[in-house]
Amino acid sequence: MEAIFYPQTHTFYRKRVLTHPLHSSLRSIIFSTTRRRRGNAASSQCKVIVSSQWSIGGPPRRLHSRFSALRPCCHGHPLTTAAAATKEEKYYEVEVDDTEDESDSDVGEEKYTQQVKGKGLRWADVDENALDKAQKSLIEALPPKLSGRSKALLKHIICLSEEDDPSELIMKWVRIMKPKRVDWLAVLKQMEEQNLNHPLFFKITEIALSEESFEANIRDYTKLIDAYARKGNLEDAERVLGTMEERGFICDEITFTVLIQMYSKKGNLDQARHIFDKMKLSVLKLDQKAYGSMVMAYVRAGLPEAGVSLIREMESKSITAGKEVYKALLKSFARQGNADGAQRVFNSMQFAGIVPNLNSCTILLEAYARAGDPDQARTVFENIIKAGQKPDDKCTSVMVYAYEKKNLLGKALIFLLNLEKDGFKPGAETSAILIDWLGKLGLVEEAEELFDEISKTEVPSKVLVSLWEMYARAGLQEKAAYTLGLLQKNSQDLNVNGFERLISGLLAGGFVDEAKKIQDKMRMQGLTPPEPIAVALTP
Repeated sequence: MEAIFYPQTHTFYRKRVLTHPLHSSLRSIIFSTTRRRRGNAASSQCKVIVSSQWSIGGPPRRLHSRFSALRPCCHGHPLTTAAAATKEEKYYEVEVDDTEDESDSDVGEEKYTQQVKGKGLRWADVDENALDKAQKSLIEALPPKLSGRSKALLKHIICLSEEDDPSELIMKWVRIMKPKRVDWLAVLKQMEEQNLNHPLFFKITEIALSEESFEANIRDYTKLIDAYARKGNLEDAERVLGTMEERGFICDEITFTVLIQMYSKKGNLDQARHIFDKMKLSVLKLDQKAYGSMVMAYVRAGLPEAGVSLIREMESKSITAGKEVYKALLKSFARQGNADGAQRVFNSMQFAGIVPNLNSCTILLEAYARAGDPDQARTVFENIIKAGQKPDDKCTSVMVYAYEKKNLLGKALIFLLNLEKDGFKPGAETSAILIDWLGKLGLVEEAEELFDEISKTEVPSKVLVSLWEMYARAGLQEKAAYTLGLLQKNSQDLNVNGFERLISGLLAGGFVDEAKKIQDKMRMQGLTPPEPIAVALTP
């Protein structure tokens, strides 16, 4: 190659002599490259000037490896006659591979255009006049440090609907912009953070995994499997797993752990156990997360004893379970009223070096309360105070519940009076249990007095449920109807147990229509009615 000065245009050119495979004579092809800058980024504009010494066959089909296409741009047809080979310059549209240019990483979407004399392959920007307010705000919110390539694609993605297929858009982006892995990751991260057309996130991620420029690894597949699992799409997660294995990737510890979590959350204990056993038989080393995931699978299945067995296995291998795993086991035993199991887990926590906090102590207290052992529950309560912790309303309500289980109202009142001397005032949790208890005993006036005390502040829905149940049992229809109206307006903080109590009470009184309305509110809040309630309200 040699540099020459072309007098007609006063420009330096690079001259390259190539041999066309279909012609024996030499063809002279002169290339000129000019550089222009817009903002902080540079872009290339390439002009191809074809010499007049073409033979009747026209220009060579392939000029150089840097050019992937060469098409006439003046008359729309190839040069096929000698008459066409005049001294006039002919311009051809080309696609240029600019990967050798270090400035590519900062090229903006408007600047990243290769064209020949005004006609080239351009990345069309979005039509700003066709954007709505939401789309404009999302585009304006894109980080300024985002690369031009990434921003160019994100603008178009924002304009897509959930039903659109982004495949053609992505292929065009890959062909023109020639993205690198960092550009792909920036696009996916931005979509995930801003929730840009969330269903498209999964479609585009799957397309990215199949693209060579994305340079996919096993962690990329694991993240997508986990994302599908969190969304509840088990079939899609398994499909991606199959694709991953077909492409030669082998599951590692993290992938196995994600699969165990996925199946356990779906209630598929057998499949979770199968994955865990498969992991054991492999050369992979079981770590804290893998064991913890399997323990949680047993907890969700209502088998805390099996989870404790895994804890023992972990201890034999000097692996310490996480605090959340112990807490989950504690809750599981407490729900079952298994005080012995809860106490064993509580002791294991301390042996593992985990200092029990007020929350874990309250769970242990609940286990003894549900087991019907108020004396041992009181011992736990006193130990909380001795440890320097101050019992809160939740902890106190569990202690009152322990007395309520054995109908020891006198002890409960003395207990509360002693706490009041130390400055304690019953909150929503404790008041709800007391009102419910007094209502069952037929002490309506006493319950109303307590309600008047706490109604000076905002009244939680669970207190209203207890009050409504009391009025319903006492046959006070007007007061029950008024309280029910309050509940229908303020049911946002009701949990599944509160809704179940309310619906069961309405069904017991024959108010089926009202029960259906409450069930609809329950579903609107994203809660699933218990099976007995759903069956009772099924037409």
